[in-house]
Parts: sequence; structure tokens; C-alpha cells
Amino acid sequence: MSPQHGSIRLISVSVRVQLDAASWSWRVLPSGKLAYDLHTVQTGTVSVPPRFRRSGRAVRDRFLSVEANPDAALRFLNSTGYFANGSLPSRPIPSDLEEFEKFQQVVKALLTTKPSQWPKVLEQYPKIGDTVNRNKAPALALNWEGNVPIGVVTAVSVVGAIVASILVDRWAGAEFRMCKNPRCRKVFEVTDARKIFCNGDCAHRSAVRAYKKRKRDRRMRDSDARR
Repeated sequence: MSPQHGSIRLISVSVRVQLDAASWSWRVLPSGKLAYDLHTVQTGTVSVPPRFRRSGRAVRDRFLSVEANPDAALRFLNSTGYFANGSLPSRPIPSDLEEFEKFQQVVKALLTTKPSQWPKVLEQYPKIGDTVNRNKAPALALNWEGNVPIGVVTAVSVVGAIVASILVDRWAGAEFRMCKNPRCRKVFEVTDARKIFCNGDCAHRSAVRAYKKRKRDRRMRDSDARR
């Protein structure tokens, strides 16, 4: 390896993204808005917030699988900790379930577009775009595990961990697509360029629906021809 313009090209170094976030207690207000308080536990003579330590990619996958209902969103928020830098008790991020869902849409869009196109994606969601930009630059620490070099990105917010995990996957050359099943729309990693469905079940269901549609269309054509 030789430095070029002050930089060094690193080859075959694993990079791990981890979330290390303080715990927050989330709840839904009667207005439907989300609210939270810092969750603390007594340790000796001081109260400190317990911390959640998770794999960034695991947090991302779980976030995208959360169903759009208050109970599911609260279970996720209360088990992952601080959601985003810039969040305040008086102005929480996300502020409600609708904004939670918009964050999911943005993460799917970021996964399925090149980082060079991210500014255009984020322009469509100004508030969320600002949050993503505040959370997308956690520090990379270079270290060793035994005799193996490793990079560790530690994010203190859920959004930071998710965005960092996407960037690291992009560095590794990973590509993601949205499932072509309109009733699914999950994001999956492309391991075969021909693959357009996230799994065999979605492929089968889509094939059955297409077959039934062709039969209906054929019956309608035959019926029109007999008139």
C-alpha cells in the first residue's frame, strides 16, 4: 500500500458497526404523539442510564421489520435506546407513528440507492433529512482482534447505527433491492442479479396472483367475444 494524496487504501479489513445508546422510556400520549424520558438505574450513589449495545445491521433489520402500529413501535424504541441526535424531550424524534414510518421509508430508500444520490432522497423528507445528516458520521476506530485488523464504528443513536451500517455495506459492494411483491416491499440483499423477490414465498405468491389475473383477463376476453 502506498499513500496517495494523503490517504491509504485499506484492503480486506472487516468493519463492524455497533450501537451503544442510552436507554429511554418511550410512551404514546393521548394526542397520539410520542414522548420519552431518560431511563436511569441506581449504581452506588449515582443514577446512570443503562445502555443498549447492539449490532448496527441487526438494529437496521429489526427497524425495517417493525409493523406500523404503536405497540410494535414502542417495543422497538424501548429496546434500542436513544433514537437520534437532536432529539429532545420537548421535541422528540420521531414525534409520532407517522414520522416513525417515514424514517422506515427513508432507510429503505437509502438502502436501494447509491450514496451519491442520497441528497436527492433526503430532499423529499426535509426534517428527516436533517436528522440523518446529523447522525451519519460516527467515528471509525481502527483496532486489532488478536492478529487481525478490524474497524469498529460505534454509534450512540439508532439512526447513526443504521446509516453507518448502510455505508459499510456499500463499502463492501453490497447491493439491495425492494421486493417486487407489492404486498411485501421488503428490502433484501442481492446475491443473484436475477433475483427480484425477497424469498421463495413472495415469488410463489406473485406467480399465483399473476396466473389468476391472466385467467380472469382471458375469461373477460372470451365473454366479450361471445357478445
